[in-house]
Amino acid sequence: MNGASPPSPVFNEKKKKYSWNDVQKHNSLSDCWIVVQGKVYDVTAWAPNHPGGNILITGAGRESTAFMHSYHPRYVLELLDQYYIGDLENYDNYYTFESKFYSTMKARVEKHLKDNHLTRDSSQMYLTTLGVFALWALGYYFGFMRGYFVATIFFGIMHSQIGINIMHDGNHGAYSSSPWLCNIASFMMDMMGGSSIVWLHQHNIGHHPNANNSEMPDAFDPDASSGFPYIRLNPSQPHKPYMRFQHIYIWILICFLNFKWFINDIRSIKRQRYSVVEFFNIADRDIYRLYLTKAFFGVYGVFVPLYSLGITGLLHFLLFMVVTSYSFVLMFSVNHLTEDTSFPDSSLSAESRDWAVLQAMTSSNFANDSTFWTIVSGGLNFQIEHHLFPGINHTHLPGISPIVKQTCKEFGVPYHSIPTFSGAVYSYYSHVKKMGRPKSS
Repeated sequence: MNGASPPSPVFNEKKKKYSWNDVQKHNSLSDCWIVVQGKVYDVTAWAPNHPGGNILITGAGRESTAFMHSYHPRYVLELLDQYYIGDLENYDNYYTFESKFYSTMKARVEKHLKDNHLTRDSSQMYLTTLGVFALWALGYYFGFMRGYFVATIFFGIMHSQIGINIMHDGNHGAYSSSPWLCNIASFMMDMMGGSSIVWLHQHNIGHHPNANNSEMPDAFDPDASSGFPYIRLNPSQPHKPYMRFQHIYIWILICFLNFKWFINDIRSIKRQRYSVVEFFNIADRDIYRLYLTKAFFGVYGVFVPLYSLGITGLLHFLLFMVVTSYSFVLMFSVNHLTEDTSFPDSSLSAESRDWAVLQAMTSSNFANDSTFWTIVSGGLNFQIEHHLFPGINHTHLPGISPIVKQTCKEFGVPYHSIPTFSGAVYSYYSHVKKMGRPKSS
């Protein structure tokens, strides 16, 4: 929610019409166009001074309205006018953004942050980072090098914590006011065996602006190119007879998420897209980094335990992968795929497509009164607040929660919150079971 005045580009008096094909060619930090509510902006001159650092590339060459509204204070939208170069032909956005609900909420949240001198820098975040890495190293030593299975389980949990508590904020540009630190936090995804580039497309671009929307899926994929083809999580997905049992076999499939993750990153980079999300222009150094970090993961994840423990080391690696998979799925799935969340699709009327309202309706909080779960979930238990304000450091989400909840109440917007984590997991299970039934039942 912090911003800075960007440098002024050369003003172009002549405005013109652009096609999506024109815009999509300008998809790098060195040549960056964005589209906001049908207007085309050339923000290339802004890129080197962007307070959020490289996260600006999230919107490069694509629809960026949701990014502009959710990541920036209101005055930044006015500053954007100096970069206006023309209009997009045949512009059509599923969502509307002229919401008094969201503008009221943003004004209140911005005031709260200003009054309490809160920025993206948080001592709690930095202390959590130190704690996570210290415990990660401890679990690694006693699990992968000394052979204690309990330690390996603990190591798997702490491995996922690097992603949940550090990488997640880093990829949203929310980890720190320093773009450099945000980039390092984002890079933790690569060090974990994944890919920060793929995650950025899957999570920031595919999921965040379009939560639970079948038109731009994240957790579900209509062509099964990146998701499991055996699980139905969205009511718009086709139903298969075997899905009647998905609430049973999903717990087995979850075990393989980390393996799928590792392989799918390479396939996505080669295809230059994740599901229906086309990739921005990827530099060769990013491709080299992908393979180097995959190899590094193989060294510390497979070679070291095999060298230290012999064939037993393979069991430790498999256990670690399963635990990490479960930790990720349970933290990220119970926030959207529950009984009370909404699943907007093309049948929704234009009057009901308010972006901010749908962000609240498609998200669900859990255990908001628990400090333990707030820390362990990296603030994901305040999912509604996170989706409305993804650029806010997660340590500040409990503080803005009363504002968000009260504003939702005033405007008659549902605010879903499950009291306990176990209750959220059960609601996730119930949703999976419901989606496994034939559409007519």
